[in-house]
Amino acid sequence: MKNDVRGSITLEATIIIPFFLTLIIGLVVLVRIALVQIVIQNAADEAVKQLSAVLYPLEPSIQQAVSTKDEWLNSLLAWIPESIRLTIEGLLVDQLNESSSQPAMNSLFKPIYWHYIERSSKGRFIEYDQLHIEYVSIPYFNNEESMFGIEVRYEFMLSLPFYQRTIVIRKRAYERVWYGA
Repeated sequence: MKNDVRGSITLEATIIIPFFLTLIIGLVVLVRIALVQIVIQNAADEAVKQLSAVLYPLEPSIQQAVSTKDEWLNSLLAWIPESIRLTIEGLLVDQLNESSSQPAMNSLFKPIYWHYIERSSKGRFIEYDQLHIEYVSIPYFNNEESMFGIEVRYEFMLSLPFYQRTIVIRKRAYERVWYGA
C-alpha cells in the first residue's frame, strides 16, 4: 500500500510541477512587460513636459532670430543646461529652417529620452538598441494650439524556453506648449 501512495505522489508531482513553473515564468514575464511599459510611458511624459517648459521662454527670441540665426543660436544655447542643449538646438534649427526629418529626430531625441529612462529605472529594464523614436511633433510658434510630442517604440524580446518572440510596445506623450499671456 505504501508503494502505491509514493507512486501516486510522484505521478501528481510530474503533472503539476511543469504547469506551476509555467505559471510562475509567465507571471515574471508579464511583470517585466508591465515594468517596461511604465518606464517608457513615464520617460516620454517627463521628457515632453520638460522640453515643453523650456520652449516657452524661447518663443520671443525665435521670432527675433530669423535674420541672425547663427549668432542668436550660439548666444541662446549658452544658458540652456547641457543635458538638453542638443535637443533644443535641433528644435530651433528645425524651426528656423522649417524642415524636420524623422530619422534625424530619432538620433537627436534618443539620447535625451534615454536620460529620462535612466532616471526612472537606472537602465535596468530597457535595452538602448531596442528603443526607437518614431515621431516627434514640433510646435510652430505662430499656432496657439501648439503641441510638442514624442512617439516611442520599444522592441521587447520575449525569451521563453522553446518560444522566441518580439513584442512591440508603443507609447506617446503630448504636451501643450504655453506661450505666455
